[in-house]
Amino acid sequence: MDLSLREATLKDSDFVFKVKKEALGPYITETWGWDEGFQREFHLVSYEPSKVNILCTTEKQDIGYVETEISDTHLAITGIYILKEFQNLGCGTAVIEKNINRAIKKGLSVKLRVLKVNKKAMRLYQRLGFAVEGETATHFKMVKSL
Repeated sequence: MDLSLREATLKDSDFVFKVKKEALGPYITETWGWDEGFQREFHLVSYEPSKVNILCTTEKQDIGYVETEISDTHLAITGIYILKEFQNLGCGTAVIEKNINRAIKKGLSVKLRVLKVNKKAMRLYQRLGFAVEGETATHFKMVKSL
């Protein structure tokens, strides 16, 4: 599937919340429980369109998003979420590979965190060459050194 990324805007806020709830909600529920009010408030406070790119099909359909931050030492993928009907089609792999290539051009490693209960994402990240470099009670911290 051919995909493109576009810069997010404030108008994308509802879409971003919907996708995150659909893709990550079950794992949040399993780890902490889902509190709709808390999650909406957290989203309103933390949503920064400048860090978000919306994932689109060639037909310009929004199907997910990726959130990244760049430092002097690494590119952090702080979130990657895809609507269920577009999961398992290579979309996540394509977006992660785009960011790995972006990091390579800048001479940076790539870091991310994954909830320990999200075994599916963990397998994807390991397949793409990420290794666990640490952990918290709820997350594995992973790195792909370049």
